[in-house]
Formats: sequence, C-alpha cells, structure tokens
Amino acid sequence: MSAENESSQILWRRRIYRTVRQMNVLRSSIAVGLLLFVWLLLASGGSESADGEKRAAEKDDGFSPIRIMRRSLGIAHASCKKLKVVVEKLKIETEGYVQETAPGGGYLNNRMAVLGHHFVSARTLVIMATKNKLMFPMLGPTNMTGEQACQVFIDEAKKKRQYWMNVLGGKCQATEDGRDITFVTHISYNRMYMLERIAAHWEGPMSVAIDILPENFDQLVENFCASESLQLKENLMIHLSLKQGEFYPANFIRTVALNGSCTNYVFLSDGDFVPVQGSELRMMEYVKEHGVLAPGEKHAVVLPAFELLRDGTPFPREKRDVIDLWKEKQLRPFHLREWPPGHSATLFPYWKIADKIYRIKWRRQFEPYLIMRSDEVPAYNQEFVGRFFDKVSHAMEIAARGFQFLVTPDLYTVHLPHPVTSDVKNADLYMGCAIRLHFDFKKRLKEQFNATL
Repeated sequence: MSAENESSQILWRRRIYRTVRQMNVLRSSIAVGLLLFVWLLLASGGSESADGEKRAAEKDDGFSPIRIMRRSLGIAHASCKKLKVVVEKLKIETEGYVQETAPGGGYLNNRMAVLGHHFVSARTLVIMATKNKLMFPMLGPTNMTGEQACQVFIDEAKKKRQYWMNVLGGKCQATEDGRDITFVTHISYNRMYMLERIAAHWEGPMSVAIDILPENFDQLVENFCASESLQLKENLMIHLSLKQGEFYPANFIRTVALNGSCTNYVFLSDGDFVPVQGSELRMMEYVKEHGVLAPGEKHAVVLPAFELLRDGTPFPREKRDVIDLWKEKQLRPFHLREWPPGHSATLFPYWKIADKIYRIKWRRQFEPYLIMRSDEVPAYNQEFVGRFFDKVSHAMEIAARGFQFLVTPDLYTVHLPHPVTSDVKNADLYMGCAIRLHFDFKKRLKEQFNATL
C-alpha cells in the first residue's frame, strides 16, 4: 500500500470517528432534553398534588414550567380552541346586536332617591327596608316620575334573554373521590383570574354563568386561554348570556348557572369568593356521617363568609388561620361594618369556638352562601335585576319554605380584594323600586307559606 493511500485511509477514519462522536453528542443532548422535559412534567404535577395551597400560589404567580413551554411554542388546549370556535359562531349569530338602554338617558347615575318631596340617601332606603317599613317612593329626575322609573325596572326584568349552555362541553358529574357538589356562580368575563383562584380550591364540578356583550367575546377568549388551569379543568361548565339593558340580571344569571349543574348538591356562591380547600370532601363527610342535607330534612348549610382587608394577605388554609388573621385585623366577617345584616346571623363570635354544626335563625336581609340539595333549591326570583335584594330575596324564600339554616364549624369562604364596579355602586336611584318589589315579594311569601318574615 502506498504512503498516499495509507494517508487517505487515515483521513477517512478520522472523519468517520468525528461524525460518530458528533452523533453520540447529539443523541446525548436529545436524551438529556427528554429527561429534563419529563422532570419538569413530573415536578409540575407532583407539586400540585403534594400541596394544594402551594399549587394555588404557583398559579397565582404565573409560574409553571409546562405553561411557559406551551406559551413559548404557541400551543393551545382543546378547550381554548373550542371556545374560539364557539365564539366565532356566536359572533355570526349576534351580528348587528345593539344593547338597549333605558329611556331618558342614564337615570341610574342619580345619587339620590326622592321620597315625597324629601331627598333620601340610598343607605337610608335600605335601613327602612331592614326595619320593615313599607314605602312607595317617587323616583327619578324631574322629567321622570317614580312610576316611570320603576316601570323601566320591571320591563328589564321581563326581557327575553338569549343564552348558551356549557359552551366548553365540560363534564358535569361527581368526581371519582366523591365530590358530588357543584360550585354554582356567576362572574365577569374580565375576572377569569378570580375563577382560576376558585378552581385551585375546588376540584369538584363548577357551573359558571357570564353575562357578556358580543364586543367582549374576543377578550373572554383571551382571558380564558391565558389560564392553563382553567383549560385543564374538565369539569368546568361555562354558560354565556347576552347582556341586555342597563341592569345586571343577577338572578337570571344565577338561574342559568344553577340549571347547568347536575350533581346531587350545589354550593351557591359569588365569583369573588374562594372556599377553603377541600370543602367538597368535608361537606360530603357531614352528609354521609351526620345526616346533613338528607332528603326531606330541609337543610341549608351556611359557609361563613369572611373578607381579606388588603392585597397580599395569605389565604387562611384552616380555621386557626382565620382566627389568627382576625386577631391581626387582616380579615373580618364579610361587610361587618358596611352592611351588618347581610351575614351577622351566622353568629361569628360563636363560630370561633364551635366544634360541630350549629343551627341559626334567619334574619331580615340575611344573604348567606349556601350548600343545598340541588332538587330543593327554590327558583331565583328573576324580578330582581341589578344588585339589590337578589340574594336576600332568595334566602328569604328559603326561610319561608321552612328550611333550617346550619353553619359548618370548619368550612368557610373568603372574599378576595378586587376593584369595585363603580357604575353599580353609583346606581342608587332604582333602590326604591327594588325595595318596593322586596316588600311585594315578602307579602306573597307570607300568604303562600303562612310564614313570619
């Protein structure tokens, strides 16, 4: 063999060796990458199952290795894609829709109601309702009589509203570990972050109604698709209602959400309240071991409602945390100062020391968050539009029907701080109409059920 051929063979061997070495490095890199991916997947799943509260905190902070990877690759879950398809269809169905407003041009912004020739603040009107003093106020600006103003209130309650049930096709059934309670609520399209917090604490099914305008469909999709946890929640049922008029149809929206549940029990709540984690399982223990919510017993179980007083306060993970934060003045019973009648019937001082379920009496203006048998929940009175006397009227009917209100000693729900919807808080004028309707409804309940209210 010539020296030239030998040199050529040596050169080829070196090239082959270099190529094989590069392939080994490439295979090693791929293997390391796959191992890292699996580790991130297991770490994400493991942390969520190991510690629920830590999971919620991680979701709130927006940190999730898998989430970051999916966002970087532009990957969307099937539920996100489905919502986009549904919304595109609804855009066609609602094309040309224009929201109706009340005649006279926004009379809801008037800050005072007129009773005879005297101006009365909204707070005074509600106090009069609490003291059960019947009144028929004249309402509205100088160019609108009280009867005309209240007629607008009545007309909006009678509107035929369009809605779409379970647009995501969520699974409405009890979980394998026995969570047979549906979280029933309503929420704004721009508060999906609140829904995410609730879902982190509630693994059972959720039925959520959203009142929305077509112009906000795209924002709803964006907000939902930005939440990894909501997309992964297979037992989340979202229902959409077409927003009409000036008043928020609170009880109609609650009815839609209630009709979307299909478990034996429901938790009737609002979209800015987060229950303590594991509430469904603990409540099912009360059902199975203590006969609570047994058929025919007419039980309505109250979850005491608290509120965090400032952003950044840690969520109380157990009753001891609630009491500690209460002592430190970082938490208190919900609206204890702003509206005591709303929840004072819960008997919060007694709840501190209670170690078993206790019974309370219904009081006027009581508006608790309740767990009930789904087949025993009275229909919401859809005459109440806006945000006054909607839950109050429902609790009053539950009392008139002879239900017992029971309070759990270890379960509770917490209101999280959030921006206040100013247009609702300034709409004091129509309160007189709501109060009139409240007394009319109370009169009908007394006659129908022979109840003392």
